[in-house]
Amino acid sequence: MIDDLLLAKILEQLSDQRKDAKQAKMQRRDEVVDLNGLEIQRAGDNNRPAVFYISTSKDLRYYHRFEFKLSIQPYQHIGEKEQPNNGDAPTLANVKVLIDGIDITAALSAQYGGDWIDSWGLYPEGNSMAMYDVLLAYENLAPWQQGVLLKPGFKKVEIFADGLFDVTMILYLKYSHGGI
Repeated sequence: MIDDLLLAKILEQLSDQRKDAKQAKMQRRDEVVDLNGLEIQRAGDNNRPAVFYISTSKDLRYYHRFEFKLSIQPYQHIGEKEQPNNGDAPTLANVKVLIDGIDITAALSAQYGGDWIDSWGLYPEGNSMAMYDVLLAYENLAPWQQGVLLKPGFKKVEIFADGLFDVTMILYLKYSHGGI
């Protein structure tokens, strides 16, 4: 009888140890992706926006940071030859930013007192550390737009403007996702 109780106790402890070992192997921990200063360059014109694709993990938990700067310059590339910019490039106008089809231009502009991109240069202007904050823009959107903006997977960012232009997006993206 004592042997049966002792054997049952040992088997119970062994079973508990196996469960703990299995759980330790299967346990998932959040991991953080932190991309700061990633530069992506594209060109656009009146008929075609400059399009950027930003990848986030399918098991995205939440964003820590989603910010960017834009460096917009006159278009200087035709084929493989670089064309000199002699200073008579037309002025930039009607710049819009869309993420997954959601126009966030007004929300981004509001972050800097209504100042918006109106010529060639680095934006937002003024402070070299300033960036457009997508998560802050999120607060000014309708609930259905918020859902689209924060969904995981590929993000399609489109920059529209009048004229022919080169744009470099300087990205700061930080998010948590389920680990392996």
